[in-house]
Amino acid sequence: MKLPLHFFQKREKRTQYKHGFIILFIIVLYLFSFAVRVWNIESVPPGITHDELDLILTAKMVTLRGTDLSGKWSPLSLKPPQTETQMSELDGLVHAPFVWKRPLSLYTGKIGMIVLLAAFPVVLGCFVYILFQNMWIGGTVGILTAMNPWAFQFSRTTFEAPLATLFLVCSMGMIITMYTSKKWMYPAIISILFFFLSFYMYHGIKLIAFPMALFTLFWMFFQHRDNKKRIKQTVFVVCGLLLVMLPVIIRGRSAYHRTSELIPFQLERHAKEVIIQRTRSLFSPLTNTLLNKYTFALREITDKYLFAFSPGLLFLSGETRGAYSLWYHGLMYVIDIPFIVLGFILLSKRKPKILVYLLGLLFLAPIPSALSTGESSYVFRSSFVVPLLLIFTGFGMYEFFVWMKKSKTFIVARILFLVFLLFIYSAHVGTYLYTYFLRYPVYNSEGFFFSERLANGYLQFTEPSDQILVYHKEPYGFLRSILFYQNMLKNETADEVRSLLSNGVAGTYQFRNYLITSSCENAAQYLQTNPNAIVLIQETMAKSCEPITVILQKDELDTKIQHKQIMDPGYAGVHFYIYHDRICQTPTLTYTRPTALKQFVLEKMSKEQFCSEWMARPL
Repeated sequence: MKLPLHFFQKREKRTQYKHGFIILFIIVLYLFSFAVRVWNIESVPPGITHDELDLILTAKMVTLRGTDLSGKWSPLSLKPPQTETQMSELDGLVHAPFVWKRPLSLYTGKIGMIVLLAAFPVVLGCFVYILFQNMWIGGTVGILTAMNPWAFQFSRTTFEAPLATLFLVCSMGMIITMYTSKKWMYPAIISILFFFLSFYMYHGIKLIAFPMALFTLFWMFFQHRDNKKRIKQTVFVVCGLLLVMLPVIIRGRSAYHRTSELIPFQLERHAKEVIIQRTRSLFSPLTNTLLNKYTFALREITDKYLFAFSPGLLFLSGETRGAYSLWYHGLMYVIDIPFIVLGFILLSKRKPKILVYLLGLLFLAPIPSALSTGESSYVFRSSFVVPLLLIFTGFGMYEFFVWMKKSKTFIVARILFLVFLLFIYSAHVGTYLYTYFLRYPVYNSEGFFFSERLANGYLQFTEPSDQILVYHKEPYGFLRSILFYQNMLKNETADEVRSLLSNGVAGTYQFRNYLITSSCENAAQYLQTNPNAIVLIQETMAKSCEPITVILQKDELDTKIQHKQIMDPGYAGVHFYIYHDRICQTPTLTYTRPTALKQFVLEKMSKEQFCSEWMARPL
């Protein structure tokens, strides 16, 4: 039977409407994701970690001189720079365009990551659409990702793990597309390019990037194994992935400091504990078999692996390190739990092949955390856990809404239940945002080294002719904060900075009118030579150098002018003692307590505002 022409015209029009709706949804989702991530970015987080500083300053130096801060590394070498924080190969290069010809600040330092990671909800939603061939499931996952605590919080930082995760999701999505597309070469090449970006973006993902991509390849291959052309495609991509990893394979373990932190290479750590436990056990032929370095290492790996799925970590409190956690909220919402369970159950019944694939990825996801002997970092080393659980959540929520739509319950009851559910979810999101924006920058300010931002907020009002002594536990870290917060890494200072940092971490740095040191002898000598120098002493170093204490106490008695203090906004403790101050009059405050987010933007304050809101006098 020949169908009338208007039938095809209507179908074509419906297809156009569908495509237009999808494009509009993607644009709106990205703009929403970007807007909520860039809002008050200079206030929350209130500072920046040393890991992030390394990345931003390296990116800036790449734009100025094509090297890292020491001048010994080039991004074209495809080797990791030998920085204090162990950056990966592409970090500086990827972020360089966003700081090129722009002054350094928290906004310019983070805007690049926000621009890229605002696409995470879109990318994960598209991945789910490709996987399920259902735009409603993909849209649901995209919306959930835009509001997810893990995806939101770490897109407002410059930590590289989420970006590496984003690139690997793109790579796996293109692999799936390759098997369903007639022109397979383009998605195959694009998948290899995204794999390259992911693999060299973050050290932790190197352990699982190839297994995940390979698992995706073979999962798709066995679903299309009747087509002999798929063998050619699979071999092409596998060879491409191996070619990407070839530089790392050739250089071997000695070129990567992080590999020495893996448990298989640190078995001797358990030797002492093995001896202790053997002496505390009755003799048995099984003692040496059950109590040895290998069984202890296996127990440690298992413990760390399972903790990646801990309800406390995922839904209640997150991690312990301040920069990685809010402490009072998990990486997901508690309301997600029933939808994760529902999604798992319904996937097993309706999409068992997809369930196998997702469980395979979920099995691989915690491996970097499980094998690491270093500080636990599940939010980064197990960065795939949350996105995968969001897929279960999105599928469960979609199926729930479909069931509600088909339910024979009275429509009023269905609407009331959906409104109640929306209210509960909104309450969870609202509670998280309240904690993040109104509590987090106060109680956890030092997790992002806010004390260094405060010190630089004071130092921005000094004159170039002022001699300044900073007595600090970590001179290298404080020097980097000066370069960043005071925008002192420029074309005219780049060679001086590179010469200063060419030998790596040191105990004393002389830069322009600053002496930054952890040496009591150097600090005392400088103070004797420059008796009128402005002195900043970190609180933890205040009682560690008697010669400085004697000099400064004598000055206070002679001038009858008390020193001033920079305080912790959350706990009323002292961060820095300031002597020979010529910036602020005698403060009226004995402690500081911010009342608005704008108070954290120190760089835009006047001298009078800063002195009245952040400086304090001794009790």
